[in-house]
Amino acid sequence: MNGIENIIARISEEAEKSAAQIIRRAEEEARAITEEYKAKSDAIKREISERGQKNADERMARISGAGELDARKTALAQKQKLISDAFEAAVKKLESLDDAERVKVLVRLALSAADGGPGEIILSKRDSASIGEKVLSGCSENKNITLSDETREIGGGLILRTGKAEVNCSFRALAFELRDELSIAVADILFG
Repeated sequence: MNGIENIIARISEEAEKSAAQIIRRAEEEARAITEEYKAKSDAIKREISERGQKNADERMARISGAGELDARKTALAQKQKLISDAFEAAVKKLESLDDAERVKVLVRLALSAADGGPGEIILSKRDSASIGEKVLSGCSENKNITLSDETREIGGGLILRTGKAEVNCSFRALAFELRDELSIAVADILFG
């Protein structure tokens, strides 16, 4: 029985390491994508920041004394909303990339998620029809990656299925995963 437990523990440890590697690579890809499109979204961020800061400043000026705590809560909620808006804007930017750029991003995501192993790429209906074959061609360095006929309503990005397991690399899922990690950096950009 001890040998089986050792095998199970070893398999579990290898699965955890593999999952950690996939997550790390997905985080690295998401960071690279975020940095790449930061320059393109500076105008949007500046406008959101100015509008949010103006709203927060006006609100703070009208509130005094006992309302000071409420003002801070309101400002924080506004900033949280602006941070959410910034993440939403980043997702929309990724989803609106031209076909050639989307192919590059999706190929990187697929290869990173597959990590040299087999996988079946599941795309949105739009991407499957318009760029699915190009994504598959871009993944040619890993001959074990295939393109699924199945589609999902994921907006943008992909899902990589390996057997019964799926790695959600949709743009929304990646943004959600990175939100906690990147919220402070986004807040620094938006609010200085």
